[in-house]
Amino acid sequence: MGVVNVTADSFADRGRFLAPTAALTHAHRLLAAGADVVELGPRPVILAPSR
Repeated sequence: MGVVNVTADSFADRGRFLAPTAALTHAHRLLAAGADVVELGPRPVILAPSR
């Protein structure tokens, strides 16, 4: 599995894959390197309990 972080505050890549073409290019590299699944990681969501 490969992960492409597409957020500006990513600690792992410092926002290198914000542009769609950069994210897709990296995803293709991960697949070529053997990843079976590539996850595009958006901004984290914190769920609040409903009231």
